[in-house]
Amino acid sequence: MRGLYAIADLTVPTPARRSARPSPSLGRPWYEEGMSLIVAAVAAAGVGLAASAIAVGSWLRRRSRSAEAEDASPPPATAEAASAAPRDRLTVGLDDMVQVDEQTRWLCSGLRVSDGASLRCALWFASEGQGQLLVVAFPPPDQHIYWLARTDLAVPATPPSRLDAEGRLLDRIATFPAYLEPVRTPPLSTDQAVISWYEGAVGDAAVTVHDTRGCAAYVGRRIHRGDYERMGTVAPEDEPRASTGAT
Repeated sequence: MRGLYAIADLTVPTPARRSARPSPSLGRPWYEEGMSLIVAAVAAAGVGLAASAIAVGSWLRRRSRSAEAEDASPPPATAEAASAAPRDRLTVGLDDMVQVDEQTRWLCSGLRVSDGASLRCALWFASEGQGQLLVVAFPPPDQHIYWLARTDLAVPATPPSRLDAEGRLLDRIATFPAYLEPVRTPPLSTDQAVISWYEGAVGDAAVTVHDTRGCAAYVGRRIHRGDYERMGTVAPEDEPRASTGAT
C-alpha cells in the first residue's frame, strides 16, 4: 500500500487547455481583441491618408484657379495707352482742347513730371504759339490748371523763394528734383530737372524748369475749375489749323 501511495504522489497533473470560450471579464476571446486593435490602427491610418489626399486636392484646385486667373488677366498697357493714361488722373490731358475765355489750346505733346514716387504734374505744350504756350495739369484733389507762356526772365541758377515776373511778385510754393518723361516730342527736351511752382496774390502763376542747360520760365495765370473748359480731344491727324492760343 505504501508503494501505491508513492506512485500516486509522483503523478504529474496534465495542464488544462485554454478555453476558446469568451472570457467572462472581456466578453470576447483574446485573439479577437488583438484583431480589433489592428483594424482600428489601419482605419486610423486610412482616415489620415484620406484627409491628406483631400488637402492636396484642395491645394491643387486653388493653384489651378490661380493659374487660370493669371492667364485671363489683361495684357500690359501699350506705350500709347500709357501716354494717354494721365488724362484719367490729371485735370487735362494729351490731345485735349482746352478753352479759357476766348483762347483755345490743343495739348499736342508734353512732359510728365514725377518726383520718383508719384506723378506731380504734367507740362502740356500747345500746338499754337510754336511751343511757347504751356498748360500745367495737376492730379487730384487739385482741380486747377496753370495757363502759361514762355517768358525771358533772369532766373538764378538756384530757384529763388520769390520771382519777379515783369513787376508781379510770385512766391514759391513748391520746388523738387524731378524726372521728366516725354510724351510725343515736346519742345522742351530734358529727362531730369528741378521744377518750381510760383503763385501770386491775384491769380498769377509761374513754373521754372532748371536743368544743366539753364532755366526755362513760364508765366501766366492760375485757372480755377469752372473757369476753363475741356472741349474734348483731337487726334494728331485732325490738328486744328487756326492758331487761337495767344495769351
